[in-house]
Amino acid sequence: MLKAYVCPGCGTRYSRKPQVERGERCPVCNRRKQQPLIYWRVVGVALGTTTLLLITLMFALKAWADSGPAVIHLCGERDYPELQGRASRPDYILQPFIEEIGVAYGAADVVLARAGGSVWELAAAGLPAVLVPGAFATGQHQEKNARWFADAGGAVVVPEAEAARAPRVVEELLGDADRLAAMAAAMRAVAKPDAAEEIADELVSLAAARR
Repeated sequence: MLKAYVCPGCGTRYSRKPQVERGERCPVCNRRKQQPLIYWRVVGVALGTTTLLLITLMFALKAWADSGPAVIHLCGERDYPELQGRASRPDYILQPFIEEIGVAYGAADVVLARAGGSVWELAAAGLPAVLVPGAFATGQHQEKNARWFADAGGAVVVPEAEAARAPRVVEELLGDADRLAAMAAAMRAVAKPDAAEEIADELVSLAAARR
């Protein structure tokens, strides 16, 4: 069976996996889209934050459900039934989950997300980000993650208490192509795509030294 990779922006199928780390994007979307594509992702949301999660998601729907830039909005399986149908335009794509997340990364121009461990995927893909760290996170690790990328120049941090202004921050970035390019370069600069291999090599070296 031939495995297909489906672009979440336009539905085009590809037999070859996109090289997201090289910035490869769907050529069909590049030809069709007249505005940049936003990839909205909620990551690291704990079970005890349902109300907060829905409030945050409502900001995105309120800002862009009827008009604005194209949006891919991943809301999770649990909240999808309640949110389904609230966006009234075809280029606001609300999905519970996308299996080939690399395709979504390749289609996106900027990400609006939480700041859990998956932010390192954004760095590897060279994606500028607006991060809203969750106050619920243990040890404030989302705040620390977000500040790390902001200090590197690849992200803008919006405190959870000010989440309502996050869509405006995204729109300001979309209007500044030079800044987006600089942020993308900063994200790639701090990415560690070879981290797993380096850790494995170190473990093998430690094990060999104990023999």
